[in-house]
Amino acid sequence: MLTRPKAQQGNMLVLATFVIVVMTLLSITIVTVLSNASQSVAYEVLGLRAQHAARSGLEQHLSLVFKNDGTLDTAACAAPVVIDFAGSAQTGLNACVVQSQCENQDFSTSDGLVTRLSFTSTGQCAAGEINVSRSMTVEAVEKR
Repeated sequence: MLTRPKAQQGNMLVLATFVIVVMTLLSITIVTVLSNASQSVAYEVLGLRAQHAARSGLEQHLSLVFKNDGTLDTAACAAPVVIDFAGSAQTGLNACVVQSQCENQDFSTSDGLVTRLSFTSTGQCAAGEINVSRSMTVEAVEKR
């Protein structure tokens, strides 16, 4: 038995609407997945930049406290080190700021005087509305 064309009228409209809805949902899902992936990469890159900036702040602060001649400058430990890489030649750290702090404690032991230094550096990098922060801590001990 063949069906009459009048009874099938409008079936293609329902099928076309269904295909359009399914394709729209599929394309929205793909766009969302790609957007989340690119945002994840941005966080990872900024996190690495912030980590390198924090390391740079630590190295700078350590070089101020531990002099080349082997002496220890505890006054340099008390002063925080702030580095703003904005406009610097370091293009990878261009939107980064570092703050490094140091605490020192002196102890008397049977071997003599011991100085314990604790350095903490925090690097913050930004790109658009994404802000990432990484911190690093280094401890050093000097016997005199």
